[in-house]
Amino acid sequence: MTEIILDEPLSPAHNSFLDEEDDESHKCRRCDLPISEGHAYELGGDRWHMYCFSCSKCSKLLGTSSNFLVLGTGDLICSECSYACNACGKKIDDLAILTGEQAYCSSCFCCRNCKKRIEDLRYARTSKGLFCMSCHEKLLEKKRRHD
Repeated sequence: MTEIILDEPLSPAHNSFLDEEDDESHKCRRCDLPISEGHAYELGGDRWHMYCFSCSKCSKLLGTSSNFLVLGTGDLICSECSYACNACGKKIDDLAILTGEQAYCSSCFCCRNCKKRIEDLRYARTSKGLFCMSCHEKLLEKKRRHD
């Protein structure tokens, strides 16, 4: 993440980042308004106004020294609001895998039956837990035979 400083407003006449074809890439990720002058944050090709670079849960402002997660949606989550793993209960500081309202750390996102990690994100979530598709299909077949 970098902090950028734009010293003066730029306009289409200057062939700047506010040109019509380039306008989308320099709008604030949070508020969708143009970033034309002043300080801004840039992360992964997206830019935020200083006052928009905040946790999407608690609205706490973030900075270059803040610890935060970037969700797949592009939302930012501060370390205080980060998810706790539904399986082990630990705070998730890296990749959070969300299944509905539940979150899992990458090491706990595994099949309840065979215990293998679910890496392709193809799984079945039932009232009994998470299952890889292979185990889920076997369990369904077994259930059909007994019904």
